[in-house]
Amino acid sequence: MKLMNQINCPSNADYVVDEFEESPPMSTYLVVYMVSDFVYTEANSENDQVKYRIICKKDLANQTEFAINLGPKALKYYEDYFDEKFPLQKQDMAAIPDFSSSGMENWGLATFTESCLLIDTDVASTAILYEIAKFITHEMVHPWFGDLVTMKWWTGLWLNEGFANYAALRGVDTLFPESKYFQVNNVENFLDVLDADSLQSAHPLSVAIRKPDDIDSISWDQMTYTKGPILFHMMNTFLGENTFKQGIRNYIHKYKFSNAEPDDLWSSLTEEAHRQGTLDKNLTVKQIMDTWALQTGYPVLNVVRDYSAGTVTLSQERYLTIKSNDTDNKTCWWIPITMTTSGDFNQTNATFWLNCENNNLTTPLAKDNEWVIYNMQMTGRSYIIIKRKSDHTHLRIAPDQFFFVSTENPRRSE
Repeated sequence: MKLMNQINCPSNADYVVDEFEESPPMSTYLVVYMVSDFVYTEANSENDQVKYRIICKKDLANQTEFAINLGPKALKYYEDYFDEKFPLQKQDMAAIPDFSSSGMENWGLATFTESCLLIDTDVASTAILYEIAKFITHEMVHPWFGDLVTMKWWTGLWLNEGFANYAALRGVDTLFPESKYFQVNNVENFLDVLDADSLQSAHPLSVAIRKPDDIDSISWDQMTYTKGPILFHMMNTFLGENTFKQGIRNYIHKYKFSNAEPDDLWSSLTEEAHRQGTLDKNLTVKQIMDTWALQTGYPVLNVVRDYSAGTVTLSQERYLTIKSNDTDNKTCWWIPITMTTSGDFNQTNATFWLNCENNNLTTPLAKDNEWVIYNMQMTGRSYIIIKRKSDHTHLRIAPDQFFFVSTENPRRSE
């Protein structure tokens, strides 16, 4: 909060008493106090109602230019995205010399390790500038998603951090359109998760937290920061941008200055999807997303193509780097199936769904001399194996890789 008054301490001349404005209702873990002899660089936000400051050691003040220019733009971008004005009158960002994490979203006073906030633009590479931008935009998402609406318990931390990472990538991509930042980082996140989530030792995103040590060991790991954004990207594509964004806005408006659970977000998205007609009335976002957030791993999608009948049969199973005899083969997911035979690679709404109830689904396909592509724009978290019914030669492909299967000579690729 803003400093309201400062007086000399009557009982000790070496001390002063600072009085701040009353804070809004907030979670205790978002409160921070900072006492230092640091300096600050100040700017107004684009709506002129919010003071934006970068705080750091005096000898690093010449490295604040990038952050002080970017911050107000990011703040305005997220005000527009959430359709909710920034809830405070100031946003400080402080560079801490000895800090254990890249950043922390304390409300009104975000803290960073110095290398994640300050940068000398005369010598820094473009790649490093974009990385700094990601750290700043990530913490600028949290005043809404995490601070204004806070998770009810630590099991929901993946939602806070996963969405902040997803929205940060979108923010950098918008503020630096030449960077293609979302596309590049989405692929990198995807490949990282495919490795980590294919192990028997992997854990689901939502894990019961019973003691403080669980928070550090489980909640702030790779799954939280990489798998979360991938799932939000998947939701965005099967719901559509308009439905997804409005559902997020409805969630923020409904639960602001209070706590919420993942089911509350799923409910807001479902209501908006049903209102806009982008999701079947008999299907909910919770049905879909529980299979991705509460289960470990991801599916491999088996596609068997019958050229003579003009059909494909689809089935799924969990992908594991190393299978064992006690591997659970009953795990299944709600998988949005996107496909094209015409070259329309921008059609990312689900053509149909594969789930536990129809896990051996046969559907009509293209003519025998037409190719087919699944999973456009990397919108579903699955490996795909395509097999030719006659001789079982097959392709194993990573998501979003285009492939062609001819009638005479199916190509094999590992």
